[in-house]
Amino acid sequence: MHFWFMFSAYDVGIHLQALWKFSRLQGMFNTVRGLNYWGDHLWFSFALLAPLYRHWTSPTLVYLYQGLGLAAGGLAVYGLARCRLQSRIVAVVPALLYWCYPGVIYTAQENFHPEAIGSTWLLLMLWAQEAGRPRLFWAGVVLALLTKEDMALYLLGYAAYAFVLGQRQRAVTLALVSGGYFLIAMKVFLPLLNGVGFFRLQGGYWFADLTANVANPDFYTARLIRKEVGIYLWDLLWPVAFLPLGHARILLMLAGPAFVINSLAGVEYLVSVHYHYLYGIIPGIFAATVESLRIMERLITSRQLDGWVRRITVAGVAGVVLLPTLGSQAIARRGDPATYPGMIETLIHSKSGKTAKVHLIEKLIAQIPDDARISASHNLVPFLANRNWIFMFPNPWRSMYWGINGENLPSPELVDTLFLDTGAIGPELSQLARDLISSGWEITNDDSGILLARRVPKH
Repeated sequence: MHFWFMFSAYDVGIHLQALWKFSRLQGMFNTVRGLNYWGDHLWFSFALLAPLYRHWTSPTLVYLYQGLGLAAGGLAVYGLARCRLQSRIVAVVPALLYWCYPGVIYTAQENFHPEAIGSTWLLLMLWAQEAGRPRLFWAGVVLALLTKEDMALYLLGYAAYAFVLGQRQRAVTLALVSGGYFLIAMKVFLPLLNGVGFFRLQGGYWFADLTANVANPDFYTARLIRKEVGIYLWDLLWPVAFLPLGHARILLMLAGPAFVINSLAGVEYLVSVHYHYLYGIIPGIFAATVESLRIMERLITSRQLDGWVRRITVAGVAGVVLLPTLGSQAIARRGDPATYPGMIETLIHSKSGKTAKVHLIEKLIAQIPDDARISASHNLVPFLANRNWIFMFPNPWRSMYWGINGENLPSPELVDTLFLDTGAIGPELSQLARDLISSGWEITNDDSGILLARRVPKH
């Protein structure tokens, strides 16, 4: 998907430039985003990839980080299930559900986001808590907190869960650590890094409506009973055969905070399993699934059935639980990227059928000097991110997704190369680009909807 130019400046282009700058100690200002990188979100743990990126400067590294990081969550699910269930065979069921869970697959494929693997750290905590491994538990807490600032809010639910389990000291410590980190993130780190703080509470951002209606009960009701929220809930639960509802307390404590926050934001893609905002919800779903399986297993064993009858009963229950998700994999629509058959088909197609346009873009990218200062269309930015100056057009001529409110745009004179896929940016911005390069620029390509122009040096 990446090498077919299906991703964009938002978000992989932002993260690739940040990683390149970290790996070469070139500062933290991100010229794709127009902000200090950590002034947008506190993706602290992502910087741990910088030493590797210095020696392997490839986008493949970040996709491996995201893909393998998410896949490892299935091992944590299995570990949790082995602690809670008697049968090893039954313990495999939630792990299979996880690896075939559409939300996990969509998250792995939806561009790149450092916080996507936050769900794995939360699952690691649950496994370590059940296995009696405190060091591993607190390592999971630290990794979760360093993934993104909102993880601190979700961890308050985990503190409540530990309290209910009778682990009072751990619960209080976790609540204090999480709450303290959240306050420091909001009141110290973010204001220090962007001069404002968590700016999404105002200016028309995600939570501006919530800020304006914080004391209005009708606002909460209207947001939570939307049709989109109902579809979201359905899409979260059907792949696990609605098992989490069998242990609603765990589901509410561990997945409830993220679900409510996503729903109150009022943004459609926050309440969709096709996007990565599931990282705070997935662990709760699978913890509740494991607990419901435990209840079913105890019910079966309490019947004192003959050995072969018990095995057949367990196999039948496992089959019923796996049927929705494995069935969706087996009868998937042709090319559905949320299924393994669909992914294989897409991979075969990508290996055998690159278009002439893709070949042209690759050829032109190879011609651009490493020190060029570029403004590019959103789908080309990720391929040019390993440099100090890379803008998403129309920046820096016109503010678009820049800074907090479009402030402090650099001078357009900084840019010496314009590289655009005119089909991706639309007619209005394409015309703007042609007006800009009408004088003082040399056009080196204007075929197949790909425009490459270089500024003529002044003598």
